[in-house]
Amino acid sequence: MSHIFNGKQVLVCGMAKSGQSAAKLLVEMGAHVTVQDMKHEKEIDWAYDPKSASIKTYLGQNPDDIVGNFDLIIISPGITVYAPFVKKAQTLGIPVWGEAELAYRLCPCPMVAITGTNGKTTVTTLVGEILKLHNPGTVVGGNIGIPLTELVTTLTSSNIVVAEISSF
Repeated sequence: MSHIFNGKQVLVCGMAKSGQSAAKLLVEMGAHVTVQDMKHEKEIDWAYDPKSASIKTYLGQNPDDIVGNFDLIIISPGITVYAPFVKKAQTLGIPVWGEAELAYRLCPCPMVAITGTNGKTTVTTLVGEILKLHNPGTVVGGNIGIPLTELVTTLTSSNIVVAEISSF
């Protein structure tokens, strides 16, 4: 599956934990990654140095002007699908996936995704505990705990993922 990203130009928007995790995963899979955030570099809590990971940065500015340069765009959970740059990418025929969709497409095992307005964390935790009784390889992640794109690299077909997904 990783070969599908090899050599692709990918824009990852939103540099919170899940965006950074998605960018790192895509680089490991051979993609040429550019990360974007409206914050400036010093305002971002980096888990790693993007330059040392061969990641280009486009920070402190809106991605409207650069979306046409990419084969795929990944948006973090807090970015709305109604953002102008997302609409522009869709008009240009560029796929736009959420970080959770990227993880789902790479996940080798079943995934239960829980979303909604209220109670997501409680329900996700409860479902995770119930499934652990059936399968000790059940893991919980997403908006609670480990970003899905970080978690997916540790999974096998014998796991089950219970994911809290942003209501956005």
